[in-house]
Amino acid sequence: MAAEKLITLSDLYCQDLAEGSILVPEYPVSSVSTYRDGEPVKPFYQNDGGKYPMYDAFEIPKYQAFKFMKPQTHMAVCGDKLRVCTDYEVPTLLEGHWSNTLGRKTSVRYATPSADTKCITMFPYEHLTPEQHNVHPDNHYHVYSKYFINEIPCAQARTLNLNQPQFPCVIKCAYGAGSKSTFMCYNEEDYREILEEFRSTEPGAPIVMTEMVPDVVDNYCCQFYLTKKGEMQWLGVSEQLLGMDGLWMGGKMRQSEQPALEDLLKPTLVPVAAKLHEWQYSGVVGVDILIDSEGKHYVIDINPRLNGSTPMVLVSKVMGAQGWDAGIFLSGIKFQGTLAELITAIENVNGGKMMLFGVYEAEGYLNCNIGVWGKTTPEAEEVFKQVFVV
Repeated sequence: MAAEKLITLSDLYCQDLAEGSILVPEYPVSSVSTYRDGEPVKPFYQNDGGKYPMYDAFEIPKYQAFKFMKPQTHMAVCGDKLRVCTDYEVPTLLEGHWSNTLGRKTSVRYATPSADTKCITMFPYEHLTPEQHNVHPDNHYHVYSKYFINEIPCAQARTLNLNQPQFPCVIKCAYGAGSKSTFMCYNEEDYREILEEFRSTEPGAPIVMTEMVPDVVDNYCCQFYLTKKGEMQWLGVSEQLLGMDGLWMGGKMRQSEQPALEDLLKPTLVPVAAKLHEWQYSGVVGVDILIDSEGKHYVIDINPRLNGSTPMVLVSKVMGAQGWDAGIFLSGIKFQGTLAELITAIENVNGGKMMLFGVYEAEGYLNCNIGVWGKTTPEAEEVFKQVFVV
C-alpha cells in the first residue's frame, strides 16, 4: 500500500506565513490568576486587561493539562517549518515515539515571539500586539463568539430570547474555554439554576440560548484549513465522543467514509468559510454539525482554532494508507506506570497502531491523549485494551 505523507501544521500555515512563524499552543487565562493546581499564571498567558476575556471560571485550567498534554498534542504534528512558544520542552522519549510512529523525524523547534514574528494562537492574546497575531485579535475575537453563527446564512439551531425560554434548549457562554460552559436546559427549574450558575461563576459573561436539536442521529466535527485567499482545504470529519456528563472526550473516524462525508457536509460549510474569510480569518477551523432523523443539518458551534482532534484527523490519513481504516482519539486516559513503560507498550501492540499525542504525570498515574487505529472500530477498541485497563 502506498505511503501517505503526513500533512503537518507547518504545511498548512506556511502556505500563508513565513517559515519560522510561531505556534502558541496554549490558551490565555482570564478569570483566575492561578491554575487549579495552585501554580501561578505567567503574565504572558493572562488576558487580564478586559479586552479579550475568556470567561473560563467554569473550567479553571488544570496546570499539567494546559502546560503539557494539550500543547504536546498539537506539537506532535507541528512539522519543521513552524517554531513553538511553550514553557516546557517535549520529553525526548515522547519526541522519539512520534518519530517512530509517523516514520519521519520529529524535532520541535522552540522560540519566544519577537516584535516582527507572526504567531498562530488558539485565542487572541492581550500580551501580543495585533501585528504579531496571524489573525487580527479583534477579528479573531469576533468570529470566536457563539453569536457569530447568527451572521452566517447556514442551517443552524434557532437562537432564542434569553428572557423567554422555550424548553428544551441549550444555554452556553458566548466565549468559553471548554464544554463545561454549555448547559442542557429541560425545564424552568433547570433554567433558573443555570442562570444562577452564570451569576455566581461568571456574572459578566455574555449568554447565548438556542433551541435543542431534536432526534439527533449524527454529531460531527468537520475540519478544514482556510487560506488567506479564502480557499477551503478539507482536512476530515470525526464523529464526536461525549462522556455520560455530556463533556467532550474525543472522536472516532473511518478513512473509507471520508469522501462521502465531505460530499455530505461540505456544502453546509461553504457559507461558514465565506463569512470567516470576510472577517479575514485564516487557519484551521472546526465546525460541529448535528444531523437529525430527517437528514437536516444544524451548525451548532464554530471553533476558529486548532481543535482537540486536529492531530488525530491529520495522522489518520497516514494510518489509513497503512490499512488501519478506523481511528479513535481519546482524551484524559489514565495509565499506571512510567512514560518509558507506556511508550514500550504502545509501540508493541498487535493488530493495529497506537500513538501517544500528549501526556503529563499526575499523582500515581500518567494522564494521556491517545490515538488508536485498527481495520475496524471494534478492532481498534481491542488494540486499546492491550495497553489500557477499561
